[in-house]
Amino acid sequence: MQDLIDFLQSNATLVLANPAAFATFAIIFGGGGFVIGRYFLTERISNLESRITRRDEEIAELKKSRKPQKPEPSMVPIRGTSAVDQKAE
Repeated sequence: MQDLIDFLQSNATLVLANPAAFATFAIIFGGGGFVIGRYFLTERISNLESRITRRDEEIAELKKSRKPQKPEPSMVPIRGTSAVDQKAE
């Protein structure tokens, strides 16, 4: 960014002498760069969008397949047991 500022400062007289030409070239080159960038990145963007869609579908399938599990009965018998301290004896 500093290079651009230095370039404009060193060529300020030229820019101020022909502002319409400078603005025209800035729009042409800026717009052209944007269009070329979009053209080359379109495939990458569509690839990322398809990956997002596929992940959303996988998440939806996993949520559908997940069923609430019935709680298992305790393996420890509760009735008729007592806690005895072994160290006290």
